[in-house]
Amino acid sequence: MNSVADTGDVPPPPSLALVESYRTARYRVMPAGRAAFELRIGEPSPACDAWLAALGASTATVVTAWNPLSVPCDDAGNRLAQDRLEARLRALGRTFAPATNTDPHGHWPAELSIVALDLAPGELAGLLREFAQYAAVVLPRGAAARLAWHPDLDRER
Repeated sequence: MNSVADTGDVPPPPSLALVESYRTARYRVMPAGRAAFELRIGEPSPACDAWLAALGASTATVVTAWNPLSVPCDDAGNRLAQDRLEARLRALGRTFAPATNTDPHGHWPAELSIVALDLAPGELAGLLREFAQYAAVVLPRGAAARLAWHPDLDRER
């Protein structure tokens, strides 16, 4: 695969429409032994806060390896990349659970993702670079969910 992840190049800035898609997407978290819950940008999540507290964690981060730089890929390639992401999180020693990212307007197909606990900012930056993703969702316990953009983009979106 030849992508920004392979070359180390700076990704092109996302379009305003794509930024809006990230902001309006729904991020559904499916932790083992608990009811699924949804994260929305700019909103707190009492269900996520309770899950984090039960695990003694302080942040949840939703990240995916699907569709690098929002360019659609086939399911086989996406699943292979997602398996690599899970292996990378295991190597980092992070606890994680499955999640999905959905477009409430139906313009973009659902993507498998992962919610990882207590990722350090440098770890997240490395994952966004390695898997060529524009952004991840970060939710600190007791706060609202926010987008964390690729570290090589020249400004906060």
